[in-house]
Amino acid sequence: MVPTLFPKDNLVIEILESCEPTAELLSAIKKMSQAGYTIALDDFVPKKEWLPFLPYTSIIKIDIQQYSLKKAQTLIERLKPHNITFLAEKVETYEEFELAKEVGFNQFQATFSVDRN
Repeated sequence: MVPTLFPKDNLVIEILESCEPTAELLSAIKKMSQAGYTIALDDFVPKKEWLPFLPYTSIIKIDIQQYSLKKAQTLIERLKPHNITFLAEKVETYEEFELAKEVGFNQFQATFSVDRN
């Protein structure tokens, strides 16, 4: 596995939303998690097929432009026992940042555009 060629302390292995939750993927995630790597699920949308992955997941990234904060709050509350960090992606305003904090996100990925004129 290529990710295991990198130091585990400086790497987050991100499982993209285009990946299917297969037994083969679960096996690979288990091995990497047990070896101490941080596993993140990107653009996460809850489906029962992802439940077996949760014990090995450290970070769940949710695109708040695509998934409502109200739904995210319900998901965060439901998954509290798993000790997962929730990262709000595509935070575009200070108001979105504050709302995301209120519903339980504890990490944030912002998008900014810089006017170079």
